[in-house]
Formats: sequence, C-alpha cells, structure tokens
Amino acid sequence: MHGHQRCCARGLAGSGRGSGESANGANLSGIGFISGWKYDAGDITVPLDGGRHIPLAEEQPRAEVRHVCGTVNHGFIIQINWALLGDGEHTAVACDDGVEFAWSTFMVVITGEEFLRGVTATVQVPDFPAPGETATLVWNESTQHLELTAVVSPEPEPEQVSIDGWTFVAQAGRTMSPEPVPCSPLGQT
Repeated sequence: MHGHQRCCARGLAGSGRGSGESANGANLSGIGFISGWKYDAGDITVPLDGGRHIPLAEEQPRAEVRHVCGTVNHGFIIQINWALLGDGEHTAVACDDGVEFAWSTFMVVITGEEFLRGVTATVQVPDFPAPGETATLVWNESTQHLELTAVVSPEPEPEQVSIDGWTFVAQAGRTMSPEPVPCSPLGQT
C-alpha cells in the first residue's frame, strides 16, 4: 500500500472534477488545481518552478483510493490561478515532509492579464463532442475559462418511404399516410 502515490496538476474549470491522471505535458490556463493523493502522508507541499513550498489542503476524500489504501482521506489539493506563473513551461513537485515523491511539467497560456475582467464571449464549436453536434461555450469570469453550456444535436430528417410512386413522409406523432389526392373517374381526364 505505501508504494502507491500520485500527483497531478490540473487546469479544471474550478470544479475540482477530474480523473486524477497525470497532467504531465498538459496545457493549462485560468483557475485550476494541483491535486493528488499519497498514503500515510506527512505535510504535503508543492514548490512551483523550484520556488517556496506551498502547503496544500490535506486528508481530502478520494474515493478511488479506498481499494489501495483501505480508507479515502489521502487526497491533497490547492486552487491556483495559472496566470500567476506566466506563459511557458512550469513544474510542480509534490513533497511529503520536504521529500519529493511526484512531479508534473505543464505549459501555461495566459490572456496577457492576471485576471481578465469585464469581457464576454460565446463560441459555437461544430462537430463537438461528436460529428453533427454543436457545442456552445461561454466565458466564465470567475473560473477564467470558456465553459460548456449546451450541446445541440441536429434534428433528424423525417423518414420517407416510396411505394408504387407514392411518397410517404413520417410526421412526429402521426402514422405514415399519403396526402389525399383528388381522383377522377376512370376514363376521364
């Protein structure tokens, strides 16, 4: 049990969600988190780019470690504004009582400001998250991210069936039937 530990730097939209997988090589911006877990930890700190050791909130519940540790309170986390680090490559090192046990290198991209205020944006992303769907992203100032607000699937085309020259079109909630066509008696035009 004592050999399992994990650290990751995550640029999640301020929600704290995530798989806990390493973000080594990730591109981060906005407000995010550095998080992970370690069994039987002392004081967990993270120096960023070799700077001072920043203490993290410890003994946070991480249900996914119960099968390894027997209990869940082995998580650590800190919220961070990635813009404070500046553009470029950075490294977070997780330390337990000053001893390194995990690290992550990541890229930060900033808007040019530490905290972007007073702007709005709505972006349509076609064919995301699946072909034919359109995602809507809206700027959220509090998290400094574009966040998913809607996914729209295209309306299905009505079903058409042709039989002996007749075309039948399905309409929602109705049985397929042809439109009435006036008939003339046989032999008359």
